[in-house]
Amino acid sequence: MFDNFSELTQKYLENAKKYNALTDTVQRNVNLTRGQLIDKLKTIAFTGNQILEDSKPLMLALGLIDKFKYPAPEFTLEDAYALYDFARKCNKSGDLPWSDEEKYDEIDDSLLALEILDIVVKTATQYGDLVLKIRASDRLAHHCLNNAAFLAKRGKQICDDVLKIPYDSLPGKTFNDAKARLTYALMVFCYAPFCLIFDTDTESDYDALFESFRKAENFNAQYMPPLSPSLDVDTFASDKQADAFETVRDAAWDKEWEKPEIKAWAAALMEGATREQARELAKRWCNYAANISYVKSCASKLSELPPAYAKELNAMYCGFLGKDIDPANAETIQKELADGKRANLLIGWALTGIIIMKQQGGHIGALLKLLRDISNGILSVQQDDEENWYNQVLRLQALFAACATLCSHIDEMPEEEKSLSLHIAFNTIAYIRQQSKEVKNAIGHCREELSIVVKGCSPMFSRRAYIELLMGIASQDHISTYAHSLVVARLNKKITEYALDCAPELVVGISETKTAGDVTAIAADKNLRGAFIEEMELAGLGHDLGKIFQIISVSQCARPLTETEYSGIIRKHNELGASILDVAGFELKRGCAEKHHAFADGSGRRGYPDDAGVKYSPYKAAINITHISDVLSAISDNLGRYYAKPRTVDEAFAQIQKDSHYINGNVELDPAIVQFILENNDLNSEVREILTSYNEEAYWKSYNALCV
Repeated sequence: MFDNFSELTQKYLENAKKYNALTDTVQRNVNLTRGQLIDKLKTIAFTGNQILEDSKPLMLALGLIDKFKYPAPEFTLEDAYALYDFARKCNKSGDLPWSDEEKYDEIDDSLLALEILDIVVKTATQYGDLVLKIRASDRLAHHCLNNAAFLAKRGKQICDDVLKIPYDSLPGKTFNDAKARLTYALMVFCYAPFCLIFDTDTESDYDALFESFRKAENFNAQYMPPLSPSLDVDTFASDKQADAFETVRDAAWDKEWEKPEIKAWAAALMEGATREQARELAKRWCNYAANISYVKSCASKLSELPPAYAKELNAMYCGFLGKDIDPANAETIQKELADGKRANLLIGWALTGIIIMKQQGGHIGALLKLLRDISNGILSVQQDDEENWYNQVLRLQALFAACATLCSHIDEMPEEEKSLSLHIAFNTIAYIRQQSKEVKNAIGHCREELSIVVKGCSPMFSRRAYIELLMGIASQDHISTYAHSLVVARLNKKITEYALDCAPELVVGISETKTAGDVTAIAADKNLRGAFIEEMELAGLGHDLGKIFQIISVSQCARPLTETEYSGIIRKHNELGASILDVAGFELKRGCAEKHHAFADGSGRRGYPDDAGVKYSPYKAAINITHISDVLSAISDNLGRYYAKPRTVDEAFAQIQKDSHYINGNVELDPAIVQFILENNDLNSEVREILTSYNEEAYWKSYNALCV
């Protein structure tokens, strides 16, 4: 390991805590004045920039940035253990509560932990340390699942690699060996199936998913000891959704522990275990074994579930809920909804019933009414303490998944079924819009379901309300991206207003115009003019929706982004934004979201996607204006961008002028639009005002929208 590893990692952790504490003074304080907010944001940006510079030596030494210039070093097995410990300090999420592991204060840098654990797994594999490989892989898979939208395939690869190791080949002489065995079981029961759930979209994928369920059940049958009929493992084990590792009903377990076969099995896991250690191992295995039922229940939320599998899950739900349940009884439903796990079972039962009925060509009206009653019950739950709040999030996530399934089939439904489905989905969205930041954050993680539901309900919203809804739910932890979108929207609006009157040729293509004459005609009509300008304002407002949905996965600890983060997440946000805006009537806004980082003509290192072809797009005027607005805001913002030293408005103008010159037949920014902004004195003055005083107003609006 490089000589100053301890010093650099300690400094990084201290700086991350310092930066997080600073950001908390904004995000957790609802009583700031506008002046106080601006002062704090300037301090955060300045401090973040300093911290970013401080963290570069560590990132370079680990080979995570500038890889061509500074290739990753060779790590020893001793290094791997030190890195594993550092990864735990970067983000303790997923820690198994082992008594022998030191507890760390958490900093929230999941993706850095992921990058480091990847190094650990490769190094442990190189040196043949199976125990370290499995334990690091467990944490690596956990972080992949926390960022499942981006890393489900990676998580699956990690699990596949570990599960190629025969379980019986794992050593069992030390406590660490035993933990590796238990971790192996966790991958069989939970992580491998979950990764498949997140990456399932074809019928063959479902075959693989349900095969993984069978493997888990067979593994459990082979390696877990027989339990007395009186011990209900599903009831005994912790609720996976509430806390994966918190066991309950110790009295029941103490009685079970007295069985000789259980003690013998626990002893086989680890030679020389203390009674407490072996008992803890055996309890956890029971938890994991029970969790396979919960993981299977998640599969019911997949909209294209094949008939045979829908029936299998529906039967499982019936078994869990019991034969005596009466879904037509309102009191019964209310009682079931009081428990978060039972609520999920009830939703899953209704949803799989709908899937089966649809596949048989029957009417789903009765089941939809049941789901409506379940929905009404969930949306009327009172949240009077933290536990109820958490259970409500679980209910909402399951209900939202059900809404996504309904909305994905909305076009195939008869009018009555469509109306009822949209009623359920719309009421759910309306409820979430009124909830706390924490609830919105939890739903924001379900971005695919959110996108499907909001798209399904899009006819019930105005175009502005549609975009504002998505922004309001998804950007809870990132004021700066929200504010930036407001600034770009205002710039788009102002540039378009001036172009309508002074340079109509620059905005041909917006609102389906074909010529400058078409634009001039629109400019003369008050209503058409307003709609034309609003189209561009909304294009600016929604241009970074993809980034807003992804920002929760990117480090906010004021360090350089790794190459994986930049290429795998940031440079993909345009594609995600385009998919979210893939709605009838949003074609121009979709084009701006997809191509606002693309070159106006040709391509270049900074532009993406590479094959954008903006020059030939029917929406090129809108895309080019949005790109210029984006650049102006990004360069001159001195409140929310720790990763770049703030520059003046004059420097921003100089940069767009530089970027509007052709180099080898390629140009980043449209030269005519840039020239118009720079040379029209009135427009130039208004752009300056937007980049200064309105930028502060945008942050104030964002703070009030997201934090207050």
